[in-house]
Amino acid sequence: MRRFALVILTACSGVNADPGLDAELRVAGAQFYPGAIPSATADIHVTSIQTLNNTIRAGQINKSISGLVDHAGTAVALGLTDDVGYWIVPTGVMDIVQSDQRDWGAKISFAGTIAVGALELQAAAVNATGRFGPPHMQDLTVRPHEVGLTDTKLVISLSWDTEADLDLHVVLPGTPPITVWTQHPTSYVLPLPGDPVDPNAIAAAGVLDVDSNSQCLIDGRREENVIWNSPRGAPPQGTFAVLVDTFSLCAASTAHWIVDVYRDGNPASIAHAEGTVVDADTRGMHVAGSGLRALTFDY
Repeated sequence: MRRFALVILTACSGVNADPGLDAELRVAGAQFYPGAIPSATADIHVTSIQTLNNTIRAGQINKSISGLVDHAGTAVALGLTDDVGYWIVPTGVMDIVQSDQRDWGAKISFAGTIAVGALELQAAAVNATGRFGPPHMQDLTVRPHEVGLTDTKLVISLSWDTEADLDLHVVLPGTPPITVWTQHPTSYVLPLPGDPVDPNAIAAAGVLDVDSNSQCLIDGRREENVIWNSPRGAPPQGTFAVLVDTFSLCAASTAHWIVDVYRDGNPASIAHAEGTVVDADTRGMHVAGSGLRALTFDY
């Protein structure tokens, strides 16, 4: 049934080879169609849109989104209002709880040039004959970075959505590995006693910019970044590990976190992860390399 819906849509719209690279919204594994989502001609509905939060960043990749659609919906059209096109995502099986509805889900990404401010995501059900239902609207907010990406070689960024005290730990490649975190906020290693300090090595190092909400002294920032600045920044080559340590939730019940990695000042993230921490994540030792492993990436 999923394939039939897509074949119908292709037949109606003609052969489409546009990969949607000019669109502000991109959807992994979906088919792109230029133009606005067609007007409703069928009484089928997307009944829910679910995502961990409605805050995004320019260049964010692989944000999870899912929901439910009437049982006659064989696909869902996703697009931003006033974007250059939309995407078709096949629906899944019948939902185990809402037995008259189907599940759907997608990984969505956003262009690095997308403007800070409000966005409106549209999701419309599509039936097996290629007819569209009315759009279901979801408000999104594009949040600016606290850190500027201009003149940076590598930026590893952690942000979160409540007034908790989370800590970014970045484990660098090398032997022995070096962890950049609040207790060691630079990748520079002091020389042995009697050896000279190398100013070039200091300039080449990555630096943690701030310990946000430290000890629950709330600063409202909720973002920490490890930054290698150009032109002298020299991140080591190899595999990096990025961890999120939940030092304290500071009376919040949860904190949803996002990790993004940026290279050469480009606002399009080269690696992305997100998740939610709870009180149990505050337990244990808070030492170098502790916490939840968010992602690894190669540089």
